[in-house]
Amino acid sequence: MNTLNKMKIVKSPYHMAMDLFNPNAVDHLLNEAFQTFDHSHSKKAYNPKYEWVKAEKEYQLTIELPGVAKEDVSLSVEQSTLSISGERRRSKEDKNREVLSTSIRYGSFDLKFTLPLEADTEKGKATFTEGLLELRIPISPKAQKQRIAIK
Repeated sequence: MNTLNKMKIVKSPYHMAMDLFNPNAVDHLLNEAFQTFDHSHSKKAYNPKYEWVKAEKEYQLTIELPGVAKEDVSLSVEQSTLSISGERRRSKEDKNREVLSTSIRYGSFDLKFTLPLEADTEKGKATFTEGLLELRIPISPKAQKQRIAIK
């Protein structure tokens, strides 16, 4: 019997205490503590990272979706709510391997963003390249800053 397969990785109390001073470890700890569950409550939901920016003439939304297929992502706008949903699926299980530890999350996700009134969703564009979903939603020309000439 191979004992390496049955070994458990355990951190010493010293290393666990040192993690409290590591900002990445604290973020990871908080993310784990406040992770939302999917509808079945049998596994944790996947929570993609995103960046929402207002530029001079458009809103830009970038969502990291590594390992998610374009076909598994859905976008919709209803009234002033932008909804992005999908699923990050685990690759087919291999019966000859056992996952000992993972921080990779799989499951469904459902993001909702309230769009500002000046967002022109009719002219919005979305692209999906190499695991990045990028949306560009123009700001209505009427709502953009305009200079008024002084006479």
